Amino acid sequence: MEEQNRISAKMIRGRATDIKRINGWGRCDNSNMKMDKQVAEMIEGYARANAFLEDERMERLARLTLEEARAAFDELTEGWEGLPDKGEGLERLDLWRAETLVAVRRAFEQMARAKGLL
Repeated sequence: MEEQNRISAKMIRGRATDIKRINGWGRCDNSNMKMDKQVAEMIEGYARANAFLEDERMERLARLTLEEARAAFDELTEGWEGLPDKGEGLERLDLWRAETLVAVRRAFEQMARAKGLL
């Protein structure tokens, strides 16, 4: 173990880009460095895609007429009005969630009965 610590200490003193992780047998393992590079490239790709989509969305929203914007808003808030009237704010959402879960369970039970599973 002391030998491995000396190897690690020597590597840490080297250039930061040359530091490699040491596995249990004292061999250098480059796979973690490759994985880190792949993750960084993936995150960069997601960031570029998000920026592109955001620009596209902003352009589309800028071209909306007042009527189109109002219709989009009404469509988005339509679901809120369909929630149970009991409760306020988050309570109202919790009640809706519970009712939805019960409805989904009943639907699955009906489907299971129809297939002869219950």
